[in-house]
Amino acid sequence: MVCRRQRSGGRMRGWWWGALLLPPVLACGTGDTGLEERPLAPGGSGGGGPVEVPPPVIHGPPAPLATELLGPELGAPRDALDLSFDQGGGLWIAARDGLFVRPPGAHFFDPITASDGLPRAEIHAVGGLAAGTALVSFRGGEPPRLVRIDEGGGIAVEEAPLSPLVARFRPVETEDGRFLVAATGAGLAVLDAEGTVRGTRTLPAPAPELWDVAVTPAGDAWVGDATRVARVAGPVTATLAGAVSPVVDLVPGEADDVVAVEVCPDGTIWASSLGHGVFGLSPTGAIRHHLTQEEVLPQDHVPALACDLDGSLWIGTSWGGLARRHPDASFSYHGATAGLPGDSVRRLVVVPDENGGRTLWMATDGGVARTTAE
Repeated sequence: MVCRRQRSGGRMRGWWWGALLLPPVLACGTGDTGLEERPLAPGGSGGGGPVEVPPPVIHGPPAPLATELLGPELGAPRDALDLSFDQGGGLWIAARDGLFVRPPGAHFFDPITASDGLPRAEIHAVGGLAAGTALVSFRGGEPPRLVRIDEGGGIAVEEAPLSPLVARFRPVETEDGRFLVAATGAGLAVLDAEGTVRGTRTLPAPAPELWDVAVTPAGDAWVGDATRVARVAGPVTATLAGAVSPVVDLVPGEADDVVAVEVCPDGTIWASSLGHGVFGLSPTGAIRHHLTQEEVLPQDHVPALACDLDGSLWIGTSWGGLARRHPDASFSYHGATAGLPGDSVRRLVVVPDENGGRTLWMATDGGVARTTAE
């Protein structure tokens, strides 16, 4: 399937969302008027109806991955879109069927619904703030909401003064406490742990609508949008007035569609250009690596990236499972047939522990799972 994309914000958002959620039928949603589907091969359907997507490229057998699934028996959702931890250790999950939270020390998840004050809209992303507090964004123009749970279990929901579209919330720990850096439809926004907006910044045209943000140890923000990846000089938690440089066009002549950005411990910036694979950049913005399905990736649709503490890069694809680029540049692959809860990976989060280890958390079409695989 080939998708012709126009660069208007609404149409690009629709195409990205369809590619994120898709697995088995379409790589591009048929309900988006800005898209035109073409057949995969002569004789295929080009009339806008469902067509089969190309299968993932098999570069190696799936390696076993010991995962623990947090499933419906615990009150967790079956189909997860995003996950985040608040400062107290509470786990928040954004899912196709709503918002879920597991307070620290609890075994079961609690749903937060319209009866608690949430709008009846499809949730897009979630970001953990202070203990018992998270920020949630939605599809369809609903402003984000702050959700607070008090010690007695009472729930308060209030509207947050942000752009209606927030594609990603990125928690950042600093000497001054926790902040949440948000990639929004109007650029960058920074909130403190209580959910107070500390500042906003609209980036230069052509695409002020951001799709992801990652923050370096020095406080610079690397952002991705429909046309580029760029660095905003920091520290972003103190000021958003830094210069926007460098600006890198990953795919000259075509939309970059940068939906995931990560900064690894060695300083490498990884960015996935939806449909064009994954790029590795130096701290100065020079392109050092380009990973594609022709060589190492299961597919070129990559909505999720995560840097591991050992120098590995975890790569989550739209319907081709999980790949891991090891520090020596070798690859291993994981799928639903070998321990993964689902082959559509929407979010990956690495959480260090007090003993120097870490846990990889994943939000997939089969639910949320975790692994401590070496």
